[in-house]
Order: sequence, then C-alpha cells, then structure tokens
Amino acid sequence: MSRRRDGSSSSTDDEIVTSEEGIRTLSRLMMMDDADTEEDISEAFMSDKSLGHKTIFMFPAIMEIRQQRAKVVAIGPYNHKEEMLYFGLDYKWQILKLMTQGFQLDTGKFLGNMAKKELELRNCYEEEVEDLYQMATKDFLQIMLLDGCFILFALKCLDGKNQSSFDTVELFLSKFQGLGNAIVIYQLITNVKNLVSQLEMHRESVICDLLLMENQIPFSVLQELLCLCPDFRDFVGSSIKDLALSSFKCVRPKMNKELSEQPEEFLHLLDVFHWSRVPEDKYKLIDNQINNQTMPGVSMLRATEFHHSGVRLKRKKSGSYLDVVIKNSSSKKDCVIKVPAIDIKNYQFSIFESLVTFEERYEKRGVCFTAFVECMASLLGSENDAKLLQKCGIIPKDTDTSDDYVIKFFHQLSHCIKPVALMPHPYEGYKSAVDRVRETVEKSKATEARCWFRF
Repeated sequence: MSRRRDGSSSSTDDEIVTSEEGIRTLSRLMMMDDADTEEDISEAFMSDKSLGHKTIFMFPAIMEIRQQRAKVVAIGPYNHKEEMLYFGLDYKWQILKLMTQGFQLDTGKFLGNMAKKELELRNCYEEEVEDLYQMATKDFLQIMLLDGCFILFALKCLDGKNQSSFDTVELFLSKFQGLGNAIVIYQLITNVKNLVSQLEMHRESVICDLLLMENQIPFSVLQELLCLCPDFRDFVGSSIKDLALSSFKCVRPKMNKELSEQPEEFLHLLDVFHWSRVPEDKYKLIDNQINNQTMPGVSMLRATEFHHSGVRLKRKKSGSYLDVVIKNSSSKKDCVIKVPAIDIKNYQFSIFESLVTFEERYEKRGVCFTAFVECMASLLGSENDAKLLQKCGIIPKDTDTSDDYVIKFFHQLSHCIKPVALMPHPYEGYKSAVDRVRETVEKSKATEARCWFRF
C-alpha cells in the first residue's frame, strides 16, 4: 500500500500500468511511510555521510580541457534538464510504454522498492551538487525508471551480434504475438521499428554517451528493473554485465580476454567497462599498494631515447591493451618494452576522460587507465617518437589519426591528472629496469615491471 501526496491510499504495488497517462501518474506517487515527507528524506540525506563512496559525479574542474559532453542522450539526475539531445523524454516515455505493455514491467513495485532505497541511491552521487538535494523524490525516482529502461533497451538493440535493425525488430515482435490485443500489438510494432532504427543510426554516439562519468545511474537500478520484468529478462538474458560487454565490442580499447575476477558488485556501466579492460590480475595487486608514500625519481624515457639506448620496443600481442611491460634480461643482454597496439578513434577521448576521472575519485578500482595515459605521454614526446612506434607496429600505419593527434591525445589527458602519493607494486622492478637502461645496455640482473598503475 502506498500513499499519494494528499494522504489517500493507493494500491499500486501489484498493478501493471499500460497507458502513458497512467505511467505519468504512477511516477508521481510518493512511496513512503506516513511519518516521512520529502523534507525528512532530504534532511536525513544531507546529514548522513556514512553510506559509502561517491561513485558518480560531475566532471571535475581539474580536467579543464573537456572536449565534449553527451552528444545524443542524457542519463541520470545531473543531466535531467538537458532538452537539446536526440533521445529526449518523449523517446524514453515510448520505451517505458513498450516495457509495460510489451514486457509487463511492474512499474509500481519498482518505484516502491526504489523509494525504500532512495537515500542509498542518492548517496551514489556527489554530495556537493545542490540540484540533487533539491530534486523531489518523485522526480528522482522517475529519472531512475525512465533512464534505466532506456539503458536496458539500448543495450539490447546495440549488442555486438552484428545483426541488422530488421532482425532486431523481428526479435522484439516475436515476443508480442501472445498479447492477443491487435491494437496494442500494432502500436508496439510501430514504436519498436521507430525506436530501433533511431538507435541504429546513432550506435557509436549512444554507447559513448552511456560511458560518460556523469551519465551513470547505479547498477542496482538496472538489476531491479530486470528482476521486475521477467519477460524482458527472458528476452535479453539474466546478466546485465554480459549484455553490456556485448554492446561495448565496438568501443576501444578492446576487452581483455583474460578477465580479472570481478568485484563483488558493479557500481555502474562505466565500472563494467573499466573492469573488462584492465590487466588480468589488477584487482589482486591493489592490496599491495604502498600507501601514503611518494617514490621520487621514477620517470619514463621517450621512445626514441629508449631506442638509442639499445632498448627494443615491441608490439604486445596478448593480454590487456593497457599493460605496458618492461623486461630487462641478463641472459639476452637486452631490455624490451612491450606496448599494446594503439588504436585511437575520435570518440575515445571522452571515454578516457571519464575513466581517468573515475579512477581519481574512486580509489578502490585502481589507476590502470591513469598509468597507461602517463606512460604513453612519456613515450610520445615528439613526432619522431610516434613514427618509431608506428614502425614497431604499435601505432597502425593505416590509422585515421595523425601522429600529432596521437601525441596530443595522451598529453592533454596527462596534464589533467591530479598527482597522488601512491606507489603500487612492483615499484622496485620498474625503477631497476629504467635505471639500468639509463646507465648501460649491459645488464647484470633480470628484472621485469608492468605499468599497470600510476607512478
């Protein structure tokens, strides 16, 4: 049993709303106890700082060279006032109508369950943002509902199976045949064709927008939606993580086939993407970090400087695309730096921005992307460095981006990274390898270091 603003009771938990007006009305219900008001919830939220880390936040001022924000879709409370993007509220209401009519989503129960977790959900967002505190419960829950449905629908339409939009529409329509209402089926067919075709036209931009830091919503919202919509769960599968990874196949850097053991729970889609790209045993090494200690005197040389010192640069052919390995072998009397192939697309800058920002503000996920950015910025000091890496096969010769763009890509990102006093394992191996390269090509001791972390 839930209560409206006027205090009248409404038994909506078990209802399935099928009309658009019904959905709008339902989204405005206040799912709280008699003693609770919006002011009570706001006050409790402002005073409670113990619920955990802020894992979703606005773009920080430290990264001043922001090139772009969302291009086609705004997600979450930070961007709820955006009206100029392609997939706006009308589009999201159509998806919600599809989920309720075609897949029997229990919106009443979803809103009731989310109301009970409102403080927890709000606490995922950065506390300094005033608009978030002032947002009414009904508006906050409506955002979670509309944007959560959009994300699930978009991930299904844009998964990496390379099927045509026609095939995707046919898959959806096959689920509607048992509804029995010809008018409803006709409306659903028309809506699905329109919704899928528009997403297909903006595939790359949608995926990139879904990976922006301030465009995240808590992963638990998506899980709750899928739990309360069994017909859609049967359609897309029970794993949001697998559905997301399939949709991310078109995005660089590519997924590491040797995945780390996943965290106990994912925070949001950006967290899933981050986990799927980092080195295999990255999570195991986080506990080995040396905290509150600065290790001076560690720096990379430029690619040409390594080359002139007799160090061989080779393209790394396996493992993570962020794992730069320095090997110093006494038996072969040489030093090798293995660097993964750099395949930079024009959209990647905004994704790297979000990933580096996420690592800076949420330390539990390590700093693998940050370390890779700083490492590449050190290697790529000039066009000669870029040409050398191109000669080694690290930068593809047929890339659409110029050497100058590749250099600026990493340097612009590295200039925005806030220094931290952390030095993770294996510091000694890395420092030894670099120091010996500077002194002489002759090696007296075998060492190896991997640039997974910031140094």
